[in-house]
Amino acid sequence: MVQPRKTTRRIALENVLVAVAIFVAATFPRSLLPSDGTSAIPVLWPTAGVALAAALLLGWRIFPGMLFPFVASGLVSNFPWTFGILSPLGLCAMILLSAWILERAGFDARLPRLKDIFLLAAGSVLPMGIAGFWTANCLVISGKLSAGGLGELAIFFGAAYAGGALVVAPAILLVAAGRLYPRKIGWSKLALGAVQLALVFVSTWAVFSWSGKSSAGLSIAAYLPFPFVVWAALSGGMGMASLSVLVASLVSAFLTGSGLGPFAPEGSMGAILQLQAFNGILAASGLLIGSGTETRWREAALLAEAAVRRAELERLKAQVNPHFLFNCLT
Repeated sequence: MVQPRKTTRRIALENVLVAVAIFVAATFPRSLLPSDGTSAIPVLWPTAGVALAAALLLGWRIFPGMLFPFVASGLVSNFPWTFGILSPLGLCAMILLSAWILERAGFDARLPRLKDIFLLAAGSVLPMGIAGFWTANCLVISGKLSAGGLGELAIFFGAAYAGGALVVAPAILLVAAGRLYPRKIGWSKLALGAVQLALVFVSTWAVFSWSGKSSAGLSIAAYLPFPFVVWAALSGGMGMASLSVLVASLVSAFLTGSGLGPFAPEGSMGAILQLQAFNGILAASGLLIGSGTETRWREAALLAEAAVRRAELERLKAQVNPHFLFNCLT
């Protein structure tokens, strides 16, 4: 009787922690809403990444912890109750579906392989796209959106959900696996990582804090943080890659949602579309390079270990007396 009670308490605690994490993450997108009246469209939705990571780590039993904060935030908003209840149900169901698809495909939540990065991207895009269509359809049902704008809005919601999953989920999964930073890290590595994250933040802020007319040159300048993200991924592996992607994505989303940056003059729809493409390319590039870096590290470690074993074998062979072998054979 003691063990089931203990298990129930643990499940309840996990649901509470997941609900708190989602609630905290849900406060961020409110500052990322376009300011020209389309306040229902988030630029980025980090809660999707938090919920997906929780589903991958804890399974379907944290469904109540996912659903409650979404429903609570929907009911206290200005939207009808139909949207506040139906939209979270569809989103949570698609997040669990994404976790199930990834598990069936052999996804490793520790993200040790390039395969896991591709699986995370592929396994989250389709369910998040369906969730975006469901959210837009719920807006139509609640009377907040005309049927003519359903397709366009569904694309933006799906991209916001998928972007949040690709940007936020890897960092949480690496923290859970103890792989966000090395266990034994020197001060030089720590200082280098701090400098790299600072450069990512400063370069992103410098480009996206600009206000004025858009131009081709400014749109190209939006990718100024990429060299620093690549540098962090090459020197720090998946941990630094996920952190630098997270910093650049959140800063760019915050400033774009405030009407600043190279994408803002395109209008809310154009800004959201371009920013989501920016975040997708940034996340894919950084995470793939970081995973490739760790693969090279493992290969170098295996080669070094093989060299040590060969050297030990040669040392033992050199110590063998040929006369002793001759006497044993005769």
